[in-house]
Amino acid sequence: MTLDPALLPDDVDALERLIVGMAREAVQADTLVEKLCFELDRLKRARFGASSEEIG
Repeated sequence: MTLDPALLPDDVDALERLIVGMAREAVQADTLVEKLCFELDRLKRARFGASSEEIG
């Protein structure tokens, strides 16, 4: 995602709110990715069974 600096607000408080919002969205996205990875692993185990090979 590219952000044009000219579009950023000049107000420090507005910039802080923008950064906090973006950080919150990043954490939510990471959480969703983690949940989806666990669900994918669960579905693969249900379909193919447990792997006998150790995965690091």
